[in-house]
Amino acid sequence: LKDSPQYYHEVLKRIPPRAQPPFEDDAMQARVWGRRWGVYNDVGPLKMVLVHRPGDEMRVMSNDKYDPAIEALIDDEQQWYYRHDKAPDIAKMQAEHDQMVAALRSAGAEVVYVESARTDPKAMYTRDNVVAVSGGAVVCRMGPVGAKPGHGRRGEEAYVTRKVAELGMPILRTIHGSGLFEGGSFCWLNEHTALVGLSYRQNEEGVRQVEEVLAAQGVRLVKVDLAGYAMHIDGEILM
Repeated sequence: LKDSPQYYHEVLKRIPPRAQPPFEDDAMQARVWGRRWGVYNDVGPLKMVLVHRPGDEMRVMSNDKYDPAIEALIDDEQQWYYRHDKAPDIAKMQAEHDQMVAALRSAGAEVVYVESARTDPKAMYTRDNVVAVSGGAVVCRMGPVGAKPGHGRRGEEAYVTRKVAELGMPILRTIHGSGLFEGGSFCWLNEHTALVGLSYRQNEEGVRQVEEVLAAQGVRLVKVDLAGYAMHIDGEILM
């Protein structure tokens, strides 16, 4: 039998592939990935949270960047803005951030820190970099691209990807091609329904890729067009 064409047919009959239970099944997640990953609802106890502590990257926001025309600090080359006429108080930001982390930990959440480029003062908005879905993560693709690497929010995805992989969390999709998608414009309504805001920072292609991931899990994605230059749906609704 071993030298016959039927050999592997007979062997593989005894080692059949198993599509069920699905990837997102709790027991299968624990078996393969060490724990159940992801979420399917924005309401409930927070078990793990990704944060970035404001650091030296905030120093690029200097007073000489103030533009009275928009009443804010702004840098067109580095692609950031800060809605104030003075540079941020970094020590105060760090103190408030540390208080937030302490509150999260006291509530039982595991706090995970992610690094950033030294010239990206928007890196603290970690909600935008990655979306948690049932069974894993969708890594987003940020819109603003600065003149040089490390400028603008494009590139935060790489830091988050490395951290998520380090944790052992499955990455179900990385938004690619011409897709744009930022997590601030996504939220769960319930186990079977999610909401996304379409804007100049989330395009149809990015949303299509997220919808494809959710459809495989039996989740309906509701799309809402945001008006004007509204960036994210979290300016209108948060669960």
